[in-house]
Amino acid sequence: MAVVLGISSETNERIKFTLGEDTQFVDSVAQLDEFLLANPSEQLVIVGPDVDLNVATNLSERFRVSRPSLGILLTRRRVDLSVLNQAIRSGIREVINVDDSAEILKAAKRSQSLSSMFSNSLDTHLLPKSGKTILVFSAKGGCGKTTISTNLAESLAATSGGTVCLVDFDLQFGDVGIALRINPSKSISNAVEMKDHVDKQALSSLVINYKPKFDVLLAPPNPVDAEYVTGELCRTVLTQLREMYDYVVIDSSPAFTDVILEAFDIADHHLLITTLDVPTLKNLRVSSSTLDELGLPTSKRIVIVNQSDLNAGLTVQDVERSIGTSVAIQIPASNAVPTSVNRGVTLYGSDPKHPVSRAIQSLTDLILDKPSQNRGRRILRRRGGSK
Repeated sequence: MAVVLGISSETNERIKFTLGEDTQFVDSVAQLDEFLLANPSEQLVIVGPDVDLNVATNLSERFRVSRPSLGILLTRRRVDLSVLNQAIRSGIREVINVDDSAEILKAAKRSQSLSSMFSNSLDTHLLPKSGKTILVFSAKGGCGKTTISTNLAESLAATSGGTVCLVDFDLQFGDVGIALRINPSKSISNAVEMKDHVDKQALSSLVINYKPKFDVLLAPPNPVDAEYVTGELCRTVLTQLREMYDYVVIDSSPAFTDVILEAFDIADHHLLITTLDVPTLKNLRVSSSTLDELGLPTSKRIVIVNQSDLNAGLTVQDVERSIGTSVAIQIPASNAVPTSVNRGVTLYGSDPKHPVSRAIQSLTDLILDKPSQNRGRRILRRRGGSK
């Protein structure tokens, strides 16, 4: 059920048809308060396009404290950036065009799913969820970080049974949005404006749903905005996200910035990516030494060789000798990877049986502590010199 505030009578029937016959309508904030008091299990309020924006944001700010499981959606006849920013800062979950019935239904379902999560936590008095956080890092660009991050997130969403949030922390030049063909309508930049109010409800209004159980938090669309995203803010964001999702996958920038250092400190797994060329291997060795100096445990590290079957004069064994640890996953080269990126889909999502996808599944199994026949066979074959 949902309660709709202030929508004109001519729109009521269409909203009721979209959301269901049990949708309720009220004409004023006073009536809304009365209705919510009488219906403590109500989880969704939809604010009509004729309601003043300040009235809507005041409602959201009030209920995010007194009733955090209640979701508020705002409808407008035209959605512009200033309205979106003000709404998100107040904790309104989404802003939708009132004429887009399909999107209203999708937003309502997303909001009610999030509200159920809040309610279950409150009703059962459970401790906050502590999801696994996976950082994908390489100190050299062009190694396939974003490809591995996006495909890993899709694999986790498809096979783990849990929820996944993919976070783009390459704040200046992040490509997650492009790789998944997501419209950057909101991003972590909006969290800067929230200052001390970056809570779960606020973050739920910033993530973009890509697929079932798979949300994305994008990097700033304007590289200039990256300087305002601090390490402290990113720690807050990651701390909240790991309580909201079972898995948080971080696509990092190729540098030890304050933001990335905070991510390393929080992450449960450090995925270190290399390719079979001397500059990248040198950067992997330096990165490993830096992590040692920072006191971060080697047990968190998973070394991945991307494009491992290229005949580049170096071998996986050379990598292992150079860094003094085993390579956990080898991902083969394939033209299907850039093809999938140009299509705006993950290769795992479009072809889960592809050799690259099988390697990603092996990585997923490793993170999930599941045995992987794919992983075992591939490494034995490489080490057996079958090429």
